[in-house]
Amino acid sequence: MISIVMAGGFATRLWPLTRSVPKPLLPLGEKKVIDYLVEELEAITKIDEIIVSTNRRFSREFENWINTQGYQKVKVEVEKTFSEAEKLGTIGALSQFVGMINDEVLVVAGDNYFPFDFKEFISYYDEKQSPVIATYVLEDREKAKQYGVVELSKEDLVTSFVEKPDDPPSSTVSVASYLFPRSHFKLIERYLKEGGNPDEPGRFIEWLHTQSEVYGFRFTERAFDIGTPRSYIEAFKALISGTSVSDDAKIEESVTIRSPVLIQGDVDLSGESIVGPYVHLLPGARVHSCSVSNSLVFQNAEVKESNLHWSIIGKGAKIKGLSFNESVIGSYTKARC
Repeated sequence: MISIVMAGGFATRLWPLTRSVPKPLLPLGEKKVIDYLVEELEAITKIDEIIVSTNRRFSREFENWINTQGYQKVKVEVEKTFSEAEKLGTIGALSQFVGMINDEVLVVAGDNYFPFDFKEFISYYDEKQSPVIATYVLEDREKAKQYGVVELSKEDLVTSFVEKPDDPPSSTVSVASYLFPRSHFKLIERYLKEGGNPDEPGRFIEWLHTQSEVYGFRFTERAFDIGTPRSYIEAFKALISGTSVSDDAKIEESVTIRSPVLIQGDVDLSGESIVGPYVHLLPGARVHSCSVSNSLVFQNAEVKESNLHWSIIGKGAKIKGLSFNESVIGSYTKARC
């Protein structure tokens, strides 16, 4: 079995944060987003190779990441794109592999956090011997408009699949994890020749379930697409359960810590700061006399006399005397009142 991890997007909804860092390589807790996935896939014996499909713009970053992490099964394949305007789309990018792979194919989004066990997902596929997609039930049907919406039979056969409908027929949705027999993976070429949308994988599943049996693997915990600042922070909140403070951190007695928080490396907290809940401070971050909650402050950023809520401060940014709510501040930005 070959796994293709899709990492070719340009993450424009997270700009300016992702202008210089590909979304899968953003920090998420104590790892990078993609590490949670790849570590699990590397440990699965049945998976022989993991291909990370990315673009020319970020290929070097992924090569460096592989070398740093020491992964054994992972290699990078580069799409010939350098900008959002040139991108092939997920299905367009996958079509490049149709002639290269003669095996079962697990396709997974590299910018998602998946709560289920991929061994169970693969075992379910082995039982069905047909294409399998990962599905779960949203609490709020209105949010299903953002997903591929699925209807399943009692046998978990996909009976209906509609990509991002205005009026969702159910609250069961598909997330970006798909397992195909070789014969069905080859159908990507036919789908594209018939004028299928090359961008959204859900459009291919929408078409595929009319050509073949497709099954839904059900899981219950929430998955996260790290596609927006809020979903990025929500994924961090789902991961963190307590407070972890580095021994190298410098924290004045005047600082209040509200659990849970993750404080890494030589962070410096001073003044009448209130930090937490749900805050991640990366190494070198400096926070003085601030209120910070539901936020991420990247390496060597400096925030003084400010309020941060549901916000992300990029690497090396310097902020003073400002309030941010649901904001993203780019790396090395300087802003003050």
